[in-house]
Amino acid sequence: MGARVSRKWARISLSFAMASAAVLVLTAVLGQLLDLGPEGAGWMIGGVLLAGLLMVLAVAALWKLRCPGCGAQTVRPQWGPGRRLHCPLCGAPLVYDDETDGASEDDGTGREERWRSSFRD
Repeated sequence: MGARVSRKWARISLSFAMASAAVLVLTAVLGQLLDLGPEGAGWMIGGVLLAGLLMVLAVAALWKLRCPGCGAQTVRPQWGPGRRLHCPLCGAPLVYDDETDGASEDDGTGREERWRSSFRD
């Protein structure tokens, strides 16, 4: 089989995105619980900046995910094997590097999912 999508970069991207969300939630919750007042504003700003940095790293990891068929950056990251997605531009199946060659084209329910990008609709 030809080129495949890297599961490593998909997991890195998802990890940074989840860490960013966790930092934002913890910053908001701890800011409310500790009630640091005006001197706690620096901690809040630091938390938001850290969350922003983590989200930038998540987007940077997404740049590594490309369609093996056309090379477009249309791959939606998946943590593990699941439903087979296809590129919305060329229709090529998005096969990750940890999947076997005999993987089915669907998730076992007889349905095939085609991911559509919202900015093209």
